[in-house]
Amino acid sequence: MAGKIKPRAARVVQALLLAAAMLVAGCASYSQTYIQPRDVPSVLAVGDEVEITRKDGSTAYLKVEEISDTEVSGSLLTNMFGRNVSIPISDIASATLYTKEGRDAQQTAEIIGGIIGLALFFSLL
Repeated sequence: MAGKIKPRAARVVQALLLAAAMLVAGCASYSQTYIQPRDVPSVLAVGDEVEITRKDGSTAYLKVEEISDTEVSGSLLTNMFGRNVSIPISDIASATLYTKEGRDAQQTAEIIGGIIGLALFFSLL
């Protein structure tokens, strides 16, 4: 009887690993939305990731923590320690909002972990 269980379990494991491999290809991508400087206070929200180009040509890629009619504040995403910056709306030449579409790496890893757990469970049957 043990001979019949092993081939079945092997097929289940192979199917689950194939599904896991297909999920890896489904990582997140980002879309870009260009925002006019005058629209920044009405379009951006706390938590948004935005690239701001100042009138002097410098850029800041940040996660928005506060926004008002006069300035945008947030932590720099290009700095390991996320230093906070405040940029006056009057200093903004252009802004690009990045929105995530799909799963990020952590979500994909959690799904794959679940699939591997199921594969192990079924392989013990």
